[in-house]
Amino acid sequence: MTADWEWDDTLFLGAAAHYRRGRLPYAPGLADALAGALGLDGRGRLLDVGCGPGTVALTLAHLFAEVVGVDPDRGMIDEAAREAAVRGLDGRARWVRARAEELPAGLGTFDVAVFAQSFHWTDRGPVAATVRDMLRPGGALVHVSDLKAPARAVDGPGGGLQVGD
Repeated sequence: MTADWEWDDTLFLGAAAHYRRGRLPYAPGLADALAGALGLDGRGRLLDVGCGPGTVALTLAHLFAEVVGVDPDRGMIDEAAREAAVRGLDGRARWVRARAEELPAGLGTFDVAVFAQSFHWTDRGPVAATVRDMLRPGGALVHVSDLKAPARAVDGPGGGLQVGD
């Protein structure tokens, strides 16, 4: 990511309505694995950076009192809001059109921040530092990515939880 790169509002134009159906799904055990690893219990706040049409935020919504999705694409934000309404999450889900580099955007603090195949779109160093500062003490930053190589266990600082099929 170069400092002079600017978001192109036409990049995902028209894709939002087809994203859930056309994009490969996340691991089916993602919500259960995160709930177990992080002790999620229906309280707290989730920040989904680069939320797209809300796929991960809506999947994890039952684990939080509030979810906030951030994405620079208006179509993705509109699709996330539509799906949240269908699922009866009005008042518990909020959608903000902004780039990750525009955080914290007055959004407050969070228990968990997730980047689901979106971190590579950001100016990673400054964005990671900003999001870290948006986490409550003991909060977690979760990076969800597709895995194209065999899974391996990672222990210790910087280690992570890997969820497969």
